[in-house]
Order: sequence, then C-alpha cells, then structure tokens
Amino acid sequence: EIDASAQVDESVIYSLAAVDFALGGKVFYQLYCTQDGGATWGMVNQAPFEDYIQRPYQMYFLTRDLGFVLAPLGGKAEGTFFRTDDGGQSFQKLRIPLVPFQQGNETFTPFVQPREIYQKENRLVMTVGQGQDGDFQGGDWGCLAQFVSEDRGFTWQFDQLIEGDKANEPG
Repeated sequence: EIDASAQVDESVIYSLAAVDFALGGKVFYQLYCTQDGGATWGMVNQAPFEDYIQRPYQMYFLTRDLGFVLAPLGGKAEGTFFRTDDGGQSFQKLRIPLVPFQQGNETFTPFVQPREIYQKENRLVMTVGQGQDGDFQGGDWGCLAQFVSEDRGFTWQFDQLIEGDKANEPG
C-alpha cells in the first residue's frame, strides 16, 4: 500500500509503501523508486526509518538525492522529520527547533508538526503546524510557523509566523 509519493521529474518518482502494521497506528515502510516514469520500480531501502512512524503527512524529493519525509514518530507530534541526501539509501532523523511563545501567562512551544518543504531561491522553507493539540492563535487554520534552512535542510531556523488566510496557501 503506497502512502506517500514524490515526483522529482518526468521519470524519477519515489514511493513509500507500508509493509507491516502494529498497534497504535504504527507502520513500517519500504522505499521504492522508478527511473522510467513508473514502468519499473526498484526497492531503494528495505527499512528507511530506524523505528516505526505513523502514516506520513508528506514526502518531498527536491532532487534525485535530497528528500524529506514529514511524519510524526511513533504517534508523537514532536517536531521530528527525516532527511536523505543519498536518494533514500539512508535517512537522518531531524528535529525542528522548538520556539517558545507566550500566550497570557503561559509559555509553550506550539509548532511541532512539519507540513511542507519547498525551495525558494537559495534556501529551503518549511511550514510547521501545531499538531493535534495546537490552539495558539487559532491553531493551524490561523497560524503556522515558517522555518528556513541555508544548508540543504541539515539545520533550520525560525523565520516568521504565517497568519490568517496565508497560513494554508501552498508555498
């Protein structure tokens, strides 16, 4: 069962296939790739994540080598996502830097769920939502965070809040 796909160009497509399921929505995946537009597929990685993940929100391959899988690890919205720079042969688990905000007398870190990654000029941009429990400034429908990376997605810095109608426009 294919849960996420990312098309690099007319011929190269990556797909994550669910191969095993466990209690609590935990899923184990294999990564496949086609180099000929889908006529033939080959396995790239039999177990791309060192642990199970829940169903991925999105998968992006910006080039044949550089890709990201946005999914909560083990059902926790904790700002975790996965990055590859070798075409999916290996993935590195990364975390979004948690940025504290104040609402009333409380300080908390609402932005924990990566939603989208795209390239803009010479940097990568990631929009980050609040996860299932977010209610900061109206939750994901009212406010997202934007992070940027200038090193191909190794590190990310908070850039700005995206509020109102712009919060749900694609990059």
